[in-house]
Amino acid sequence: MADPAPDRDPEDDLTSRAPATRTAEAYRRLRQDVLANALTPGQRITIQFLQKRYGIGPTPLREALARLSADGFVIGEDNRGFRVPPLSLARLRDITDQRKLIEAQGLTLSIERGDDDFRASLRDTYDRLETLDEGRARGDDGAFVAWETQHRRFHAALISGSGSEWLIRFQGILFDQADRYRRLYSDGRRINPEIQKDHARILEATLDRDAPMAALLLERHIERVYATAKRSGRLPED
Repeated sequence: MADPAPDRDPEDDLTSRAPATRTAEAYRRLRQDVLANALTPGQRITIQFLQKRYGIGPTPLREALARLSADGFVIGEDNRGFRVPPLSLARLRDITDQRKLIEAQGLTLSIERGDDDFRASLRDTYDRLETLDEGRARGDDGAFVAWETQHRRFHAALISGSGSEWLIRFQGILFDQADRYRRLYSDGRRINPEIQKDHARILEATLDRDAPMAALLLERHIERVYATAKRSGRLPED
């Protein structure tokens, strides 16, 4: 006769069999809350807090937190759990400077190496973004969320022809870190016309294969995030 199975905590049994999709869900939801500033910058976050917030067991939450920590979306503290990264002008200055280096280099490489497929894909990504610009201006429901996604895709498309997987990965992390700041003062119903003009000028210079001009325009565009945050007066210096 087989030995009886040992007693198990039902929750431990559930989470031990949690599929990878539960970890992915935990990662996605917590990452989104950090990016949208739904969690207070500097706030301590515990497994118990996250279980109550998301209804997800501890195992996938721990795995998600480890991934988020590696990408800089949460900060691990020895024996004290995790916390949401704080926001400050000094941190944004560093993020902005590194974004300018990475994205300008990536765009330069894309212009040098990119083929017709790269340029066609970039043009298509821009056209979709422009359509959403118009939707936001009309106040269409859901246009802002869709614009956020497409805006990220446009910046990713600019460097997609670079041929560097690491550069593309770092660009995505830095873009999202900067987006936390932009969302602090973003008005979903109003579009800064200068942002739209930036995108159009960057696209034109890229399609003209004018790498120095395209990189310069992109750097100026990225700098707007820092300049606007500083003018807002909502962030501490350090």
